[in-house]
Amino acid sequence: MKVFWNLDYASSKYAFDTTRKSQNIVNILNQEKHAGIEIADPNDSVEVSIVEKLIADNLNDDYVRALRTGQPTSLSRSQGFDWDENIYPMARAHTHGLIASVNEVTTGGGRAGSLSSGLHHASPSSGMGFCTINGIALSAIYAAENGHNTLILDFDAHCGGGTMKHIYAHKNITQIDVSTNSFDMYSGFSEISSSQSDSAIGSTRYVDGLHLLIKCNDGNKYMDCIERALHQAEKLVDDKTLVIYNAGIDVVDTRHIDEEVVAQREHMVSEWIDGKPAIFALAGGYSSASRDRDSIAKTHILNIVEWAEYGK
Repeated sequence: MKVFWNLDYASSKYAFDTTRKSQNIVNILNQEKHAGIEIADPNDSVEVSIVEKLIADNLNDDYVRALRTGQPTSLSRSQGFDWDENIYPMARAHTHGLIASVNEVTTGGGRAGSLSSGLHHASPSSGMGFCTINGIALSAIYAAENGHNTLILDFDAHCGGGTMKHIYAHKNITQIDVSTNSFDMYSGFSEISSSQSDSAIGSTRYVDGLHLLIKCNDGNKYMDCIERALHQAEKLVDDKTLVIYNAGIDVVDTRHIDEEVVAQREHMVSEWIDGKPAIFALAGGYSSASRDRDSIAKTHILNIVEWAEYGK
C-alpha cells in the first residue's frame, strides 16, 4: 500500500502537530519496517500543476495570495499559525499527497493514503482550527471531476464544516461525519433538518437530505455511532464510489474514548471498506504534556497498519 509523503509536508517554520507529525510517522515506519507499506513521493505520480489548478479553481484568490505572500495577516494566519514562505508549499503538499492517493486507487484499485493533516476546517476563503488548505475537499472534487462518486467518512473528533462549504454544491460528493465535539458544526446551509436523537447514536442531522452528521455525546456509544454511520454509508456505495477517510485520532482521551476504541474503529472501518477503492488522511491528533509527538504518531499508525494488513 502506498503512503504518500515528502519533506514538504513538514517544511513550514511553524512547528505544530499538523506540520510535523508526518515526519514522526515516517521515522517510526522506517524503523519498524512494516511489510506492505511503501512511502511514496506524490511528485513522482502527479504534476504539481494539477494541484495548483485545483487550488486556484476552488479557493478564493485573496486567500491563496495571502498564503503565498503573508498579506493580509488576517488571512495568512487564519488557521492559527505564524506565516512564513513555506506555509503555502507545506499545505499544498498535504493536498498533493491526497490527489496522488486518488490517482493510485482509481487507476489500480485497492487502498492508499497520505500523511496529510490540517485539512477539514479550512474553507474556500480562509483557514481555521490549524487547517490551511482543505485537501479532503479538493481530493473529493478532483475525484468527482474524473467521474467518481465520492464518499467522505470524517471520523475526526470535530465536525468538518470547512469541507461542507467546499462540497455542498457537488451532488456526487457525500460526507458522513461522526464527531464528539461541536467545533466547526455545519452552519449556513438552508436545508438542515434534524433526523433523530436517541441514546444509542446521539443526535443525527441531514444536510440537503444527503450529508449526514452524527454528534456522539456519550463515549460509551461511540462505536454505535460509527456503526450507524457505516450502515448509512453502505446505502450510497456503487461501482463508481471512492471512499475518502479522514481518520482523526483526537477522539482519544475525550468522552472516555481510549486507543483500544480507536483500534476497534480502524478495524471496523477497514472491514467495511473491504475491496472498495479508498484513501485516508491523518486528520486530528495532538501532543500534550502527557503525550509526545511520537506517541501521537504511533496512534495514527493503528490506521495505516490496519489498512495495509487487511486481507493478508
